[in-house]
Amino acid sequence: MSPVDWVPAPVLAEHIAKPAPELLSHYTNQGGLIGILQNHVLWASNIRFLNDHNEYEFGITLFRDFITNAVAAERDDERKRFSQSMLTAMGQLWPNASVYVASWSDTDDDLGQWRAYSGGGTGFQIRMPGATLRDLAERQNYIFAACIYDPDEQ
Repeated sequence: MSPVDWVPAPVLAEHIAKPAPELLSHYTNQGGLIGILQNHVLWASNIRFLNDHNEYEFGITLFRDFITNAVAAERDDERKRFSQSMLTAMGQLWPNASVYVASWSDTDDDLGQWRAYSGGGTGFQIRMPGATLRDLAERQNYIFAACIYDPDEQ
């Protein structure tokens, strides 16, 4: 199934449809800024090679735990088999998945972002309208959505 054919579950579709923040910031080092300006390109990176890839793995773990608990609690044999097949598919797909992300923050002038992404030297903050970023993402079949950090929402 291509990303164009993929249809998210209603709760995910609702999250993806939330309005984009007015402005978003991307923090980078001098080399990153020069690359963006010279090439007129914003790159997405494979999540496995980022310093914060644990966020994605955390989401996978939440989902796997949810399905595992559903399998254990399910009384209907057909639904139990279906849930178990989801776990099996995750085990086969997850190790080979290529997930790319471009990180943006809705916080202006964030010390944590400066520390994490300035490369230990001079850092730069690029600000762009959230609606523009959403449009760029959607034109390339990317999903534009915020990370959810609140455990109650996860």
